[in-house]
Amino acid sequence: MNMVNENEAAPVLSLRNLVCRRGERIILDGINLDVPAGAHLCIRGPSGCGKSTLLRAIAGLDIPAGGTVSIRDRLVSGAGAWVQPHLRGLGFVFQTPALWPHMTIAENIRFGLHGMGKGASSERTDHLLKRFSLSDLRNRHPDEISGGEARRASIARSMAPHPALLLLDEPMTHLDESLKEDALDFLLEEAEEAHTTLLLVTHDAGEAARVSARSLLFQEGGWVLA
Repeated sequence: MNMVNENEAAPVLSLRNLVCRRGERIILDGINLDVPAGAHLCIRGPSGCGKSTLLRAIAGLDIPAGGTVSIRDRLVSGAGAWVQPHLRGLGFVFQTPALWPHMTIAENIRFGLHGMGKGASSERTDHLLKRFSLSDLRNRHPDEISGGEARRASIARSMAPHPALLLLDEPMTHLDESLKEDALDFLLEEAEEAHTTLLLVTHDAGEAARVSARSLLFQEGGWVLA
């Protein structure tokens, strides 16, 4: 299967002949895909078709059965190479917020900024708290805020270190429409400002249309870039 983006911009993500299995079952079979820097791509399809598996293979949370993954021209998986997830220069927003329960919201966002100086780290944290309308919640813990606020905090934490690539696995699930609209606005504004490449898994056609003009879509017979 060949789904190479023809955009001339240098790809931030390249997959070549990617194969992923779950037991004896092949989930992804020979995917080729280039995603240019700054692009926004939605991944859509029915449950069980391999959307989350694809993100996990890119992030290094699952080990592919074959093929290669390269991020910013660096081979991170395959052909004898393996780079740990936290060294791949990407962010990941899971279906659940997955915030550290013992940390405040500000501490959760600051968690990925340990390589920054204290001043720069505080400035970046304050910026994201404000951008995602979380400033008044900075000293609260995850069990003291709403589900929508936790999702915004999760996105802010993942974007904090300016990842070149941000993977989002149904991050808006179970949010009501107004909260979803707000969260998408915050996400897209920050991504545009930081020139972050987005790969978003979603079942929501409207959400996909908001985020991207193109989707990696699973249909009968396999994956297509539409």
